[in-house]
Amino acid sequence: WNETLYDDNNNSDTSSTSISGVTSCTDDGRITAISLGNNNLQGSIPYEIGMISSLQSLFLQNNSLTGTIPSSIESLPRLQLFWAFDNVLTGSVPLFASSTKNGTSNTMLNSLDLSVNNLTGTLPRDYFTRLQNLTLLHLYSNQLNGTIPEFTSQNRRINKRLNNLALSENNFYGTLPKSIGDLSQLQFLYLFDNKFTGTVPSSFSKLMSIELLWINSNNLTGDVSFLCSLQSGVDFVFDCNKLSCNCTASKICKCPPSPSF
Repeated sequence: WNETLYDDNNNSDTSSTSISGVTSCTDDGRITAISLGNNNLQGSIPYEIGMISSLQSLFLQNNSLTGTIPSSIESLPRLQLFWAFDNVLTGSVPLFASSTKNGTSNTMLNSLDLSVNNLTGTLPRDYFTRLQNLTLLHLYSNQLNGTIPEFTSQNRRINKRLNNLALSENNFYGTLPKSIGDLSQLQFLYLFDNKFTGTVPSSFSKLMSIELLWINSNNLTGDVSFLCSLQSGVDFVFDCNKLSCNCTASKICKCPPSPSF
């Protein structure tokens, strides 16, 4: 774990492939995947990992890692998957996005799971509009706060690939973004156990790919009968004493027990 990994000035990653956890390399010996999950690792994540410019996948889940996520990992140009859930990590959520000349993001990240840690702070206003390749984002069971950023903006297209979003069991507050309804591929949405207020946006009725929608244990109010247009098999969990839902031909408005991960 303390082995030094580095990248030279010619972007040629130099590291012994005998290091435990290196699971994939290119033909010329460049590391593309490191898998160190479920290893009872302790201590902080080495800064040097973020110097392996060829790295595409990094698995550090289910350990006892502490400290913050090194800023060097945010700048990995080819990183597509980063899982560090079930640790004791602190600090803020990494941006994983850098600006290009035309104002868009050049990140390749498509799967980020930092759930069940001690991360704090807010999500930047342009967080989702910069992560255009993201398909899965799990940040549940942390100590995050603030409002959820919009998923679209005037000069950036909406992420049409996001299909799994879990922000539950945090301290997010404010209203739910209307632009969530524009996530045409979204299948799983976990927002329960936060401090959201206001009404559920009617745009949620456009989530035609949704299979699971958990918004319970918040302070949301109003009528959500417009969700009756969703497919009848949707696993929809809400606060029956705060939200009203009247669907005659759909079972979507059932009031099951509050779920948890």
